[in-house]
Amino acid sequence: MATIHTQRLKCDRNARFSQASLTAEMWRGRATVFKLGLFEGDAIASIEGITSVTLRVKESRSVGAADLMVATVAAVDLDQITGAQWLAKTGQTADIEFTNAQCNLSITGDSAKYWMVVEALLATGGRIIFGAGFLTVFESAADAVGDPDANPGAPITLEEADARYVRGTMQTRLSTAGDRIHWYSNAGVYLGSTDLVNYGESNL
Repeated sequence: MATIHTQRLKCDRNARFSQASLTAEMWRGRATVFKLGLFEGDAIASIEGITSVTLRVKESRSVGAADLMVATVAAVDLDQITGAQWLAKTGQTADIEFTNAQCNLSITGDSAKYWMVVEALLATGGRIIFGAGFLTVFESAADAVGDPDANPGAPITLEEADARYVRGTMQTRLSTAGDRIHWYSNAGVYLGSTDLVNYGESNL
């Protein structure tokens, strides 16, 4: 990924019952990495026994709401950081990255809110919710997301472009089949039905 926006999230399993235990923001369609710190209160949580950490963004907090963004980090990529590292912003338990396409969520107006959940899968098969809350997605009104349109064809010269413009303009003004476009080598263009001698002409 190219430019990546970052969000640092303190994920406290002791605050899991609060619907506002997590709050985050991101730009629509812009690659974002969520730098997660797993906590138990004010202490860094142990990653022992955790096999993976997953961040989900859902349509809403309703039961059965669809997952719109999902990314998982395996145990091998988790770090047992210290509180000092977290405060200094030099370390985090997990980096969870989403691409431009994954972050390209639907927005009506300037922003939209989605439901976000961070959970850990344990070696025992159990799960720990380390936090849940709202992710606000904002419209940046920057350039369009995705690949640019393919080149529609080979380029044309300035003279060819001028000729196409003249042809299109004159075609809308011709009223009878006898009308012709006349052009002069060092002058403008003349529209008329009278043949001109020694000058070029073209029936349209």
